[in-house]
Amino acid sequence: MYQSSLNLKQLNQYIEELVLNELLAYQREGRYYETTERGRAYARMFENYKETRDLLSEQEKALSRFLTSRAKKSVEVAP
Repeated sequence: MYQSSLNLKQLNQYIEELVLNELLAYQREGRYYETTERGRAYARMFENYKETRDLLSEQEKALSRFLTSRAKKSVEVAP
């Protein structure tokens, strides 16, 4: 709770949402929450999404540099 900078009310709202979506399950005997298989699958998919987003961002920057460098060369060549 402290590391996430959430107060108890916010934390409970997020936990409730995760339980409703079957990403977390409460273990009564041990009094703890456990990530479900569905939650682990979601985490894997989210990591894949972030990696893909980062790669696309890098490609977008490279394309922009490519077009910018071409535009500069054509301006320099013009009399």
